Amino acid sequence: MDPHEPFLKAILASRHDDLPRLVYADWLEETGDPDSVAHAHFIRTQINLESADPRSDLYHELKALEARILDWYLDDWRYDLPEFVRYGSAVEQVKWRRGFPDDLGAMNVREFVEHGYTALIELPLSAIHITDRTTLPVTGARISDNGTSLAFQSFPALAHISRLKLGPSFHPLAPPPPLDSDKPTVMFDSLVSAPVFTSLRQLDLSENHIDDRWLVRFAAAYPVASFAPTLEFLDLSTNFRITDAGANVLAAAAGFDGLKSLRVRDTGITSGGMNMLRKRFGSRIG
Repeated sequence: MDPHEPFLKAILASRHDDLPRLVYADWLEETGDPDSVAHAHFIRTQINLESADPRSDLYHELKALEARILDWYLDDWRYDLPEFVRYGSAVEQVKWRRGFPDDLGAMNVREFVEHGYTALIELPLSAIHITDRTTLPVTGARISDNGTSLAFQSFPALAHISRLKLGPSFHPLAPPPPLDSDKPTVMFDSLVSAPVFTSLRQLDLSENHIDDRWLVRFAAAYPVASFAPTLEFLDLSTNFRITDAGANVLAAAAGFDGLKSLRVRDTGITSGGMNMLRKRFGSRIG
């Protein structure tokens, strides 16, 4: 058996816990292998960066060390990435955090279903970015009248992610069907009803085609969504169809009190609508 495997399995089983990573770093250093020792230092450096003050000298020292290690060893470590990101420009999108790949960058629906989801199972990823509304139907996706959209409930490993970005220009998010319709779009239905988003802290829906009617549905379903207990950051920026009516929905909606940040920049909300949101969210609005 590969001696690394038990450590990697422990990291995958507790992705949000630093302890299995630090235990692995200790073991890597004990091997004495230069590449392994470098990876041990890299794991510890990135974990320390998580708690370092970005204004401090320590933070800048850690960032410099992180850059030096990546400069020397990143090409070798890329061989451990899934094949579809190992070659070509996709590998440049990969973001490393706490010593391991954390975000593979933007994938379209086809790439996520065919490759990205497997990577989510094999790597301790915590962030997923799904984009490109022009993809063709694929196994594991459902089709709405206005494009391709994921049936998120089909992918239980999404329970591991803490950050989800959808877009830009996702048409399945909006416009929704008429308000008197009992058949919401597939993307909406899947996003708010799938039981898989139990670790989600950040939901980025910026730069899409969301409008006030979509927000009515979203706000009504939010209290029972799987991510409602954990979500802290919601980004609705650059959705120009959101107006003061949408601001009123957000200001009156139940379940948003746990948010630490609600972003609505570059929308159709006027200063009056922003004032209404500030009364509800205070400095959390942006």
